[in-house]
Amino acid sequence: MNTKLWKNAHAYNAHAVIQKQCAYDLANLFSGNEPVSSIIDVGCGTGFASRAFMEKYPNAQYTLCDISPDMVNFARYELSRGGRNDQLGELCDISADKPLDNPLNEFPFSLQNPPPKVNFLVCDADSYAFKDNFDLCISNLSVQWFSDFEGFIRKISKRAKYITFSTLTKGSFREFNDRLAQNIPSEKYKTVDEIVKICRASVLNVEFLEKTYIQTFESLYKAALHFKEIGVPGECCLKNAFAFLKNNSPVNLEYKVLIAKSRL
Repeated sequence: MNTKLWKNAHAYNAHAVIQKQCAYDLANLFSGNEPVSSIIDVGCGTGFASRAFMEKYPNAQYTLCDISPDMVNFARYELSRGGRNDQLGELCDISADKPLDNPLNEFPFSLQNPPPKVNFLVCDADSYAFKDNFDLCISNLSVQWFSDFEGFIRKISKRAKYITFSTLTKGSFREFNDRLAQNIPSEKYKTVDEIVKICRASVLNVEFLEKTYIQTFESLYKAALHFKEIGVPGECCLKNAFAFLKNNSPVNLEYKVLIAKSRL
């Protein structure tokens, strides 16, 4: 295994505070009594959303997929050690790679009741042709990176009975962008209206919720380092280190998030 990439997954898992909270909020939209027996987590990262939904649907079969093999390996590791049973430990065979210890990883779910089976899939969900059917597709702060979001929604709506996801929207990180005085990829995020229009063309009975998450850092430089740790493309332009160091007053990172949920 590439140790650097494993460290990147470890850093993401430790620093992605907003992603953890958003996964918690996404799962809390569900009671756990809905007819869900199979779930696919698209862009699973280190498994925040799946771990949240496992508390709601402990008997469902899960498929975790991500474009990064290291994120998938880390998700397997976290599930295998996070209060899991022996069966899941066998399914999550990571004996070939010794992962880093992660004392910073905390999550508000106890994982007392492990699901009967977890599958893992390394793929680019943006272009991958899914073959299996699922009761529920979940995706937490991932689809904003897809080059063909509309095509993905069309494709997954044919494979999943229900869909719920969270995504960044236009206006995210505006203060950081303005302070740095450069055009960064936050301006490439879709607007709420664009996302709603795309979803309603493919997904019936979908409802939406807008949320804003704010994380404050003591300087632009610390905010940029945070972006680097969680792997946000473009936002961590440390080439402009001088500009970061000159702007040393606190900065808010505003995550403008749209949550979509089709009715079960």
